Amino acid sequence: MRASRYKLSRKSGHRVAMLRNMEHHLTVPKLFGEMAERYKDREGGYTRIHKLGYRVWDNAAMAILEFVDAPGDLKYDMLIKRLAQMELDPSLRVPTTFIEQGQTPLRFKREFKKWLKRLNGQRKFEKDVERMMKSKKMSPRDLDSAILNEINNLRAVEQEKLESYTRYKLRRKGGYMSYENMDSQ
Repeated sequence: MRASRYKLSRKSGHRVAMLRNMEHHLTVPKLFGEMAERYKDREGGYTRIHKLGYRVWDNAAMAILEFVDAPGDLKYDMLIKRLAQMELDPSLRVPTTFIEQGQTPLRFKREFKKWLKRLNGQRKFEKDVERMMKSKKMSPRDLDSAILNEINNLRAVEQEKLESYTRYKLRRKGGYMSYENMDSQ
């Protein structure tokens, strides 16, 4: 394969179509106008990657790439989701004291390091929440209402999962709730 034949690893028809699809008159002014103004004082780190895990059917890694300091910053939505999860499941909160009885000193030291790492993570998380509130100009009441809204969303998703599982079980049993109901008919 000759190097001059395929530029951008595309045949000429595909390459021309791809370049036509890029609307230069829209993207260039936005990049050098709005985006340049937003990041003029920033020395680097213009984007953020949110890893979403793996897709179910083909196990492909999924992620969202976003510009930092954007008006609809996804990081803040993720913080509110995490706060809602912590509200629903208290075991996700980090205790502020670490007192364990009957441990050997070596094990105590390991556990203390783990606890300290989690506590530092919790402090960083709380600073991120404060930064979010400041940048979005949220009051504590606004934050509480956003968390309540997200809690309701999480509960609705859990309810839907439960109903879906129940429907699945019903289909597997031939449409009956239990084996006793099958015997009566």
